[in-house]
Amino acid sequence: MSRQETLTKNEVLALRGLCISLIVLHNLIHNIVPIHENEKWFNPDNAHIFLDKITNSPILGTLAYAGWMGVPIFFFLSGFGLTQKYGYISDKSQFIKNHYIKILLIFGPIIIINNIHASTSILSIIRQLTFIDPVQDFVPAAF
Repeated sequence: MSRQETLTKNEVLALRGLCISLIVLHNLIHNIVPIHENEKWFNPDNAHIFLDKITNSPILGTLAYAGWMGVPIFFFLSGFGLTQKYGYISDKSQFIKNHYIKILLIFGPIIIINNIHASTSILSIIRQLTFIDPVQDFVPAAF
């Protein structure tokens, strides 16, 4: 008998908050404890620097050296949440319609204002709002 366990939304949010805290602390502590990290490849020189610094300041040294790991964990948890939220949608057309309206309400006024400022034709503005016209040479107006 297999038991499937999953994280709740609050647990995922708490873990994402912890990851953000690790990332912020990691970047701040680099100013206090200059430690070279092993982000992608193992470098023995960096490991020796780490061992030297961690004996002087165990908590700061560990955060400065390994705090970057909050980034991939954060992205994984974000992807997990999106899969849980959108992975099993039955009515895809309603989903697309609802999200298109949200995007249009947020970005529609910006598109209209910038295109009016740039003296774009009404037809081109409508094509941009309906995603028919690729906006290749769109340059936002300076406010």
